[in-house]
Amino acid sequence: MREVGIYLSGVTAVFLALSGVWCLALTGLVWVDGQLRETTSFDPSEASIGSGMLWVTWIIAGGLLVVSLIAALRGAHWERDRRGYYIALATLIPLGAVVCVAVGWFILLAPGNASFSP
Repeated sequence: MREVGIYLSGVTAVFLALSGVWCLALTGLVWVDGQLRETTSFDPSEASIGSGMLWVTWIIAGGLLVVSLIAALRGAHWERDRRGYYIALATLIPLGAVVCVAVGWFILLAPGNASFSP
């Protein structure tokens, strides 16, 4: 049962973090040359909501990753015969989540055919 909780909190953290990036993308911001740029569909009133949702979802996702990490480390402590498995989970679940969110950041905030404001 512990393994299911570890996997579910990791997967849920990825979905929450990506939904935060999606909320930021809906505001009209795109990622170009290492910075966020405004497109012609950018609305400052929506930007505060989108960035707020980004931070809220990332904080919750970070909390879920910490829960996953603690559960995996407790599993390594209590089940000595499967210690390597739980240590691998404690390492791979957070790293996998960070990689998925980084890839999602570049996909969801890609400029595409955006026209930029002057």
